[in-house]
Amino acid sequence: MVIPTVFNPVVFRAGVMLGRAAGRIIPAAGEPDKTMLDMGCGTGIVGAYAARSGFRVTSVDINPDAIKVAKANALLNDQADRITVLEGDLFAPLASQKFDLVCFGPPYFKGPPKDDPLSKAFWSEGVIARFCRALPDHLTPNGLALIHMSTDGDDEGFLDSARDAGFDISVFARKNYLNEIMSVYELRLPRRAAA
Repeated sequence: MVIPTVFNPVVFRAGVMLGRAAGRIIPAAGEPDKTMLDMGCGTGIVGAYAARSGFRVTSVDINPDAIKVAKANALLNDQADRITVLEGDLFAPLASQKFDLVCFGPPYFKGPPKDDPLSKAFWSEGVIARFCRALPDHLTPNGLALIHMSTDGDDEGFLDSARDAGFDISVFARKNYLNEIMSVYELRLPRRAAA
């Protein structure tokens, strides 16, 4: 389910691509408590893929309409017992929670959003840098993040922010649509050698 004030994950392709990437990461047998954060959840499609793969999901969005839609979609996908949906700005509603997997499709374009909820899905000022700075505090020791970006947006700005935060970056998935290239980047913190 989607409504006009919430980012459509199918029309814009981003949510489906990130959801499929998240769905490829399956907790090992005997790990029923693996956790996933669906940041900027929109309709909740990414969290639904992860919940089906066995994760306990927390979904967060700043758009109150997205919160309603994500809750409805958790019910429609029979995942309401595995998905918790919270309203807030980035990590603010999460205190010190840590996650095994974090997925985020940040706003692509730099600049202030307009005065409607949907524009926050496309435009932002400093969201990517704030996200990258806070992410290390919300990953478990072996945790990873999958971030969806497009050449239509600020790919290089995201990569610079992720490197500045200390992440190793690799390409998890990539698709060339001719008019844009969409990528899902995998971020991991380097393992520290034992002292």
